[in-house]
Amino acid sequence: MHKQDFFSASVIMLIWGFNFSMIKMGVNNIDPLIMTLAVSPLPLFR
Repeated sequence: MHKQDFFSASVIMLIWGFNFSMIKMGVNNIDPLIMTLAVSPLPLFR
């Protein structure tokens, strides 16, 4: 495996891990309406 492939895989794992922890926190601690408003505009910035 090349260094660039290893770095790319590591970054993807880091992002996924962060997303799962944010989802868990959001489900447990944040009002669903606020969570929806926070996530809804994200596709506009792709």
